[in-house]
Amino acid sequence: MKIIIKKLEITSFGCLKNKTLTPNEGINRITAPNESGKSTLAAFIKFIFYGFGSAKKDIMDSARKMYLPWDSPFAAGAAEISADGELYRIERKYAPSQKEVLSITELSTGKTVHKGLCPGEVFFGVDMETAEKTFIFDQYCALTARDSELFDSIRNIIFSGDESGKNEAALKRLKEAKKELKNSRGGGTIEALEKEFTSYKTAYDKSMEKISTLKDISSQIALLEKNIERNSANEKKLLAEKENLSKYEAYLKLCELEELEKEAVNAENAYRIAVSTLEDAGIPDNELIENLVNVNAEKLSKQSISAELVAGISKVESELSALNSKTIESAENTEEIKENVSKKSKSTMLCFGASGVLGISGITLALLKVTGKVSLFPYFSVILLVSAAIFSVMAVSKIFSKGKYIKSFGVNTEAELLALLNVREETALQISQKKDEKSELEKRLEAIKHELLQCEETLSSVLGRYFKNSTEDSAELIRKLRAVTEKVAEAKKAKESQRESLRKTAELLDKEALLEKAKGAIKPERPSEEIEKQLKFVQNGKRLMEEKIIEAKKEKAVIESSIVPPAVMFEKAEAVYKKLNSSKERLEAIELAIEIIEKASDEMKATLAPKITSYASELFEIATDGKYKALNVTTELSLTTDNGETVKSAEYLSAGARATAYICLRLALLKAIYNDTFPPVIFDDAFVRLDAKRLEQINKAIMSSPAKDTQIFIFSATE
Repeated sequence: MKIIIKKLEITSFGCLKNKTLTPNEGINRITAPNESGKSTLAAFIKFIFYGFGSAKKDIMDSARKMYLPWDSPFAAGAAEISADGELYRIERKYAPSQKEVLSITELSTGKTVHKGLCPGEVFFGVDMETAEKTFIFDQYCALTARDSELFDSIRNIIFSGDESGKNEAALKRLKEAKKELKNSRGGGTIEALEKEFTSYKTAYDKSMEKISTLKDISSQIALLEKNIERNSANEKKLLAEKENLSKYEAYLKLCELEELEKEAVNAENAYRIAVSTLEDAGIPDNELIENLVNVNAEKLSKQSISAELVAGISKVESELSALNSKTIESAENTEEIKENVSKKSKSTMLCFGASGVLGISGITLALLKVTGKVSLFPYFSVILLVSAAIFSVMAVSKIFSKGKYIKSFGVNTEAELLALLNVREETALQISQKKDEKSELEKRLEAIKHELLQCEETLSSVLGRYFKNSTEDSAELIRKLRAVTEKVAEAKKAKESQRESLRKTAELLDKEALLEKAKGAIKPERPSEEIEKQLKFVQNGKRLMEEKIIEAKKEKAVIESSIVPPAVMFEKAEAVYKKLNSSKERLEAIELAIEIIEKASDEMKATLAPKITSYASELFEIATDGKYKALNVTTELSLTTDNGETVKSAEYLSAGARATAYICLRLALLKAIYNDTFPPVIFDDAFVRLDAKRLEQINKAIMSSPAKDTQIFIFSATE
């Protein structure tokens, strides 16, 4: 079981007030200047678990007086701990004039436990005095007379029996013989023979390795020489390819020069052909072409306007025709025509009226004569009827006359005639306006035709010089003229460019020299970059292999000069091996004898004292960096040390070494006394007598002791 302090709450203790500390489960290092409260904190931990203990007169030795605050009537605080999976809270309050208050509470249940018992004895299993001599290390940690109380209390634990000396002499001789053959520090006859055998065997192995290496080097040299021979053949072939590449480049330059000459001639001919298409009319400039384009555009514009005017005139004529169809062409005015129509209508009605009256009268007289009511002459009735017929004929004649009159105006009915007469004046005004409009359009058309004729004459005059007897549209002729002009300009530019290129190339290239150099050239199978890359690769490989051969031959010479005959080393190793086996057999016999003798002391070795001594020795060896191999406690309560050569009392050690020995002994006691219940370990300036190196080693010893598995508090004024 491991006891862990989870929290410390200091209400009032010495110079500390209202402080809370939450320690880690592992190492807690508290570094602060002197008189800052480090030792006070260490004393507070002891106070919580054990109280102040008995009173003493001297204030420096009386914890009760030392840690009662000067400005407070009591010392008080609490601690929360973990023990065996449970959490506990310990509270303690002490005042000189009052009874000390102490309580232990189980936090999981809230119940008070272990009433009237000392917390340190409950949880650690030891009293305050034993705690001060084991897990509480203060700055006065040294072996003094006051340690006798501790040794008296654990005397029966350490010394459960006394060693018997009857087998000591035999064991000593056997151990000395064993030590002569083989000791713990790596010396002895066996060690020397093993080293000698190893050296001979190593020399033999090295000789065999060197012989094998020589064979490998010779094979490597032969392989490199063969590869160099193959690379040389490849290099020769690549150099021939490179030479042909140079010839082919000359051939290409020659072809380039000849091609430039041909292109210059072709450009000259193309220029002449282009110029000849202009029929000696001269090469038109861009300004002339642009003027022609503008004139042609103006012509097209005039043509468009002319067409629009013709369409406008046609439209006006149609409108006039429509208006004329809506009016009457007659010398008579509208009122006269209306009056004539009215007269004809009236005369027709009168004739029909007279005809009706006369006809009715004649019929009436005839009826009266027949009935005998009148005696008039019958001819009167006939006269009346004839007159009625005459008037009817006249009425019909009037009707035909009126219809003819109406139709003379281009209509069929009186209603249509009256409708025409109603709009006659308005239509006449519109007709007049349309005639004026037509006249204006005809004038504009005449002017446009004149301007159009001027444009056509200009175009015909200019284009006729270049395109004689051509019937194509002027726009097409202008396009052709522009194309010919551009072609001539391009041909001229190409001619001059080819001529300049030929001149520059001819200055750089000597045609005769190229002809000579290009002899025997054939087309390369691959580009020059690939040839150069492979040639460089082959040459570099050849150079590297030559360098490797030189290095290999040097290495071979060095190995040959340093090789030792393997047979000689084998014979020496065999002789030493026989001696080594003999010594090992003797060692086995000695170890068996020691084992038999030592088994006789099992009862004594089963006691606790040798374990503590052994464990203290291990820690002391670590703490002194191997300088001392053993730390023994005698029955006279004195410490002795063994450095492997001499055994001497700890009184002859330095103060630092003596403090180190005492710390190691107490760490060993931790393991023996507390078994599986490890309390927190407190170091209160316990290392003040240790230098930096010894401090490093004592830290290693602590980390090898049971303390490493529990909670540690280290209070120090320095890092």
